[in-house]
Amino acid sequence: MQPPVTTSIMQPPVTTSIMQPPVTTSIMQPPVTTSIMQPPVTTSVTNVVIQPPVTTSVTNVVIQPKIVTTTAVVKKYIAISAGLNFSLGLTNDGKIDGWGDNSNRQLNVPLVLPQGATKWIAISAGGFHSLGLTDNGKIVGWGGNMNAQINIPSLPSGATKWVAIKACYICSLGLTDDGQIKGWGSNSYKQITIPFLFGGEKWVSMSGNMYHVLGLTNNGTLLCWGNQSTNVIPAPNLQSGEKWVSFSAGFNYSVGSTNYGRLIEWGFDNIIRNTTSSFMYGSPNWIGTSAGFFNSFGLLDNRIFGWDINSSNIAFPSLPAGRKWIAISTLYSHVLVLTDDGQIKGWGSNYFKQIPQ
Repeated sequence: MQPPVTTSIMQPPVTTSIMQPPVTTSIMQPPVTTSIMQPPVTTSVTNVVIQPPVTTSVTNVVIQPKIVTTTAVVKKYIAISAGLNFSLGLTNDGKIDGWGDNSNRQLNVPLVLPQGATKWIAISAGGFHSLGLTDNGKIVGWGGNMNAQINIPSLPSGATKWVAIKACYICSLGLTDDGQIKGWGSNSYKQITIPFLFGGEKWVSMSGNMYHVLGLTNNGTLLCWGNQSTNVIPAPNLQSGEKWVSFSAGFNYSVGSTNYGRLIEWGFDNIIRNTTSSFMYGSPNWIGTSAGFFNSFGLLDNRIFGWDINSSNIAFPSLPAGRKWIAISTLYSHVLVLTDDGQIKGWGSNYFKQIPQ
């Protein structure tokens, strides 16, 4: 028999070469899931949240203002003004407080300042109204307006702002930066008929009450005007070299102090009732004077002096230890004094609780 043909065909099977490199092996080697899992997104997100804790900075902000609140409780006053039956006080942060009668809304201090103003810098209490001066030279009035005493006029020609104010009993006065005095309100006693100055003379300060007004010029002349019968109440003549340091208009009289240490009071009939402070009290250093309806007062840095009606029976407040008096104010029946550390003391009528406690 000859060798069969089938032996040579079976030796190299075709199926062996096809099965050796399987396709499934190359596809499975680099699994896709491995590359996706390597950089996890959750790790970076977790780090961002944990690293800068917000609660730490918030806690610091909340704790700090508690210290400021504690120290801000104590108020310090830098100015005082006694009205008819009410009082005003100006704080060192430029706010106004009021006490006493509010029947004419004279204690309703405006909550909104004029445009451009940031604080109050001066106050004045009158008979039934109040005046405030802002740091940008604007005057604001509130309270009784039966005589148009809070209808603030425009500035006179040449002036750019107001620098001083005075609320009188039924009228108001303003002093400008160029030395002019302007008055508004009642003129029944010609108290806002301002005298004309000559030769470049200017006004530097003023005071007013019920019947008359006082004004001091830059050359040291003290002029008086008002009172329906005479229109002018002249101030006493001073000695050579003597100058007015302070002055105050009372009900129908005035009081002033000089650089010679004299404390002088004069009335409607120009009678001088007191001579020199150095002779009477042994000190020429008067801090200020104030005249009301019934009493006159002179202030030293460590003593208060008063005279006229019931002045001998007045129990003046005690000066706190280590402190000095720096201001005094009266208009009618109560008196306020101010210490150098911002305390207000008072005496007299307190029916309307016009004396701060």
